Amino acid sequence: LREDGIGLDDGTTSRLADTRYLMTTTTAHAQEVMRHLEYYLQIVWPELDVHIVSVTDEWAAMALAGPDSRRVLAKLTPDIDVGNDAFPYMGVRAGTIAGVPGRVFRISFSGELAYEINVPADHGPSVWEAVMEAGAGVAITPYGTEALGILRTEKGHVVAGEINGRTTAGDLGFGRMISSRKDFVGRRSLAHPAMTDGARLELVGLMPADGRTAIPRGAQIVVDPAHPLPNPMVGEVTSACFSPNLG
Repeated sequence: LREDGIGLDDGTTSRLADTRYLMTTTTAHAQEVMRHLEYYLQIVWPELDVHIVSVTDEWAAMALAGPDSRRVLAKLTPDIDVGNDAFPYMGVRAGTIAGVPGRVFRISFSGELAYEINVPADHGPSVWEAVMEAGAGVAITPYGTEALGILRTEKGHVVAGEINGRTTAGDLGFGRMISSRKDFVGRRSLAHPAMTDGARLELVGLMPADGRTAIPRGAQIVVDPAHPLPNPMVGEVTSACFSPNLG
């Protein structure tokens, strides 16, 4: 969050050791998040013994998702127990992946069983080929950003269209993640009544009434299209796609 309680970016923070963490961001906001962290370390909390460094160029990352992803991963990671109890959702494990030291994060962008594999950048192509070979028996296939966008829209996973500089965690459905006991960036701003007003827009799923009409991103939602101008807006479309799974 920003200081005003508005969402800045979406990502995960993994604890790799007692005092070592890895934070992921969206691609578009990586630089902005880095500036945000540096500002707090230099201006707000200069007493903290914390150092941050971008390791974006050091790692190659690939997502392995779908109902057979655990079986495929097990073929590649002989020293990582990928069982559900040993490797729970939102967990991270270090080990050997296709013969290369790396890390695996059990994180899902689409809601499916999924893992994100991180290996040193120079080994990215070889590990990718090993993943494809390990999944050949279950018809593994690469998917691009358009498929990724459809999967996350079906799930309701927020990206830039929803984190648009006006939305709070509560607006986006993440209100339960806000601590009522601990301090955090933006806490005081979120205490203002306007930030929890029941009239605030919130993230919902939409489908066209006729099941066919494409709703363009950016479309304004009104109760009565025939209402004389200015027509009161009750919402907007932040993401849109055709879902092959839902028709």
